[in-house]
Amino acid sequence: MKRHIFLAITIFLTACSRQDIPQELSSDATLRQKITGTWSVDNEVVTFSSDGSCSAKFTNTLNILVLDETWKIKEGDIIMTVTNTHSGWGTTNRVAVGAVNHLKYMAPGTVQHFRIIQVDDTNLVWRESGGVAISMKRKP
Repeated sequence: MKRHIFLAITIFLTACSRQDIPQELSSDATLRQKITGTWSVDNEVVTFSSDGSCSAKFTNTLNILVLDETWKIKEGDIIMTVTNTHSGWGTTNRVAVGAVNHLKYMAPGTVQHFRIIQVDDTNLVWRESGGVAISMKRKP
């Protein structure tokens, strides 16, 4: 009887102590599967294709910026490399006063690393090194 009580207490304490340990992040292959598709937030739409290509489109009232990229998952991070950029600054192809020209920051060859915080069927939360978390929704 004492042996059963000891065993039950041991199992209970083990289960309680493991609640503080975060669940292990999914394997890279599983993450790749979950992330493939189109995600959006505010003025940004990102499409991850299963062939490793990616397209990101950023819009506001003055500018449209489209990035062609490659992507891969490595140790739970999304690594994106810019292969081409396209931009349209209004109808006169101008940069508005005070606007940031993102093309110089996103030149071909630029590599970005994002830590995946959460991904499921409808939500993708990720963070660029030292940045704030970005929460996106899957588009149908």
